[in-house]
Amino acid sequence: MSIRYIRYTKEQLKDMVVSGYSLYVNGSYWNMYDYITTATKEAYRYATFNEVEIYPVLKQRRRS
Repeated sequence: MSIRYIRYTKEQLKDMVVSGYSLYVNGSYWNMYDYITTATKEAYRYATFNEVEIYPVLKQRRRS
């Protein structure tokens, strides 16, 4: 099975915080998790022929 962990560039992460992790299976959104360990554990439940991607969910930082 191919699990891809998507990483963002420093520019994309500017003024952002990771608020969770989204799991995509074969290009379709599946679920969102609070922790990467939980998302990874769920990803390993799929058969080896599936393409699984884990994306960090970003939200904008609050400005004071």
